[in-house]
Amino acid sequence: LSLFLLLFLLLLLSQSSVSPSPSPSTWYQSNQDIGQCICNMTTSLCDQNCQCDSECTSSELALFTGSLPEGPVDSSLPTCVSQDYVKVNQRGELVTSIVDGLLCVDRSNDPNQGTFYDTTTTASDAIFNSIVSSASSSYQTTLVPTASTTSDSTAYNFGDRIVAANGNSSFLYNTGLGYLSIPGRDQQSKCSRNKFAEYRRAVGDLGDGTEDEGECVLYTSSLSTECSSVFDASVYGNDIWVGKTPQSVPTTSSGYVLVSLSAVWIYDSTAGTYTYNGRSSVPTPTYDSSSCTCNNALRTVVYTLNHTTSGELVSASASIILTDVVADDTTTCTTARSTVSSYVRYYVATDTTTSPTLSPTVDSSPTISPSTTSPSTTTSNPTTTPTAGPSQTTTSSPTTATAVSRGLEPLPKSGNPGYRNGFPVITGAISIDPNSTNEAIGRFLDGLVILGHSTSGDCTTTPSQTTRSRQHIRFNTNTLVGCKLSLTLDDLASICSSGLESYFNTSASHIAQWGNSSFLNTAEWKAIEYDTYSSASAAWAGNQVRKCTGIVSSVHWQFLTKRSGSVLNPQLQIVRVRVKYGTSNWQFQGTNTTDPEDFPLYGTAEFYSLDDQASNNVPTSPPLFPKLPHDTLYPLYTNGE
Repeated sequence: LSLFLLLFLLLLLSQSSVSPSPSPSTWYQSNQDIGQCICNMTTSLCDQNCQCDSECTSSELALFTGSLPEGPVDSSLPTCVSQDYVKVNQRGELVTSIVDGLLCVDRSNDPNQGTFYDTTTTASDAIFNSIVSSASSSYQTTLVPTASTTSDSTAYNFGDRIVAANGNSSFLYNTGLGYLSIPGRDQQSKCSRNKFAEYRRAVGDLGDGTEDEGECVLYTSSLSTECSSVFDASVYGNDIWVGKTPQSVPTTSSGYVLVSLSAVWIYDSTAGTYTYNGRSSVPTPTYDSSSCTCNNALRTVVYTLNHTTSGELVSASASIILTDVVADDTTTCTTARSTVSSYVRYYVATDTTTSPTLSPTVDSSPTISPSTTSPSTTTSNPTTTPTAGPSQTTTSSPTTATAVSRGLEPLPKSGNPGYRNGFPVITGAISIDPNSTNEAIGRFLDGLVILGHSTSGDCTTTPSQTTRSRQHIRFNTNTLVGCKLSLTLDDLASICSSGLESYFNTSASHIAQWGNSSFLNTAEWKAIEYDTYSSASAAWAGNQVRKCTGIVSSVHWQFLTKRSGSVLNPQLQIVRVRVKYGTSNWQFQGTNTTDPEDFPLYGTAEFYSLDDQASNNVPTSPPLFPKLPHDTLYPLYTNGE
């Protein structure tokens, strides 16, 4: 007996010296439910009615009208006694009465802790090819429209984009995506017109010393040619109308109210003073070559929107501040940059006396107060002109766009973490910090566009904003996109030699593995595997035969996906992405060599599913007898079994 106790003591000592294995460095681990808050679909922004969104403030939570599904599924059995009680009372003497549950489980001996998919994140070429060859692809008959970002109701809800149009009371028309655009910063802090005002979501100084995405940098590499476009403030102040409700359409002008121009100010950065410039219209920028200066450039825009308690807009106004932007180097007069501030304020129509004051401690802009009634274009001009504005600290021009240290631009996700069917495939290009070895992904805000075309169907290498919005590729949606090139005989001969690669979107280098992949973590992105493109594959038969043989005329994107996490809450990820090209023969058929003929280009996006395996998570049963060290019976040794 004493020998047995000695051996048992040696066993305990040997087990106590074993160190635990380090935990995995990634959040994606086996045997885990990874979809903990699937309703959180926007980074750096509160998602309406998503109770688990940690980015929601108490004031935003107070505006919620319900609760969205959060993800995890409760698969536990209805027990007669709470498991919390069982944990503190191991004798098993707890009893229950019939009123506690008509049907319940007294105790469960099932060791299964759930069923989960494997954590495979790649697949061999052989497996990929086998899946592609055995699948038959079908395509949507029409391009998937952009998902609506406004409410279907007749009144605005918190977070709805503000509908907007341009023109006059007799004729209104949509511009851009049909929403009220405000200067918003992208991932590099540069200004983008893809940011829109959202109902009751203030932008700019929030009154607590912080700002909400209200500052960005306008940048140009050619000040002389881009002064009038890049720094144009008139697009934010002239002939703008906002929809009274999210259902407003330009064909019915009575559904809109004019954004009246309250004031235009000119800021002199040298003297630090402001000069009133009227309220009739916002002047367009002009370039002065003698001083390398862009005059009347945008500096600040302030929107004030008045609404009813039921969510209908009744009036709106805009105040604009302009300034002069000087080139970074007055010798070359090429690059230039300027910081722009934007503010959006919302007031109940019965309480518009509160002024949207731009705090002197935050912004170097004059105080702008709306009329105590609905904004009007017929009120008299201010009788006083500000002679000095709040102080502003100036710095020398940097070599790159100045970063704004106020958090990241809110970006939509396509799932959290797994992709949702029908949501845009997120793509971007690798970016390396020149001052270090750090890598990040420059995300394409327009999504993945495999082939661009104009509204008339003509192929273009620079699709318009509205064109990109209609045809970006959506997850698990097989898509076929086509366009045409109108070519003369000489054009056909030239393209046969140079190729058509510029028409295919080959600027992207990575695809987001998950719907919430962070652009700061390249491990959450999959490199796009491009086939080698070669214009040498095409051969021109001469102006007599008039035929181009083997020209690359189509591009085919292939996505391999799989399920991950719990089978009760599966999360979809992209495992691999391949791009392949197709060729065809183009024959010029007309007799007039200068009369253009149409030649087709097309692209496809096809999604294939990996045969993922699910297994039960059952812990390893403990050994019936303890395992002894191999030298327990020294000088005799065991083989370790």
